[in-house]
Amino acid sequence: MLATEFTPLSSLLGGAIIGVSAVGFYLFDGRMAGITGILRRAMQPSATSR
Repeated sequence: MLATEFTPLSSLLGGAIIGVSAVGFYLFDGRMAGITGILRRAMQPSATSR
């Protein structure tokens, strides 16, 4: 059996850092960071491929 230690303070701090970085990206770039945006950009034809 593998025992892990639950650390709520570290988890909260990590989530806050991720949240602050996502909000910062949205404020400075105007779009949300996430897999949907990455896939959308990857699937759109580029202007040079026409």
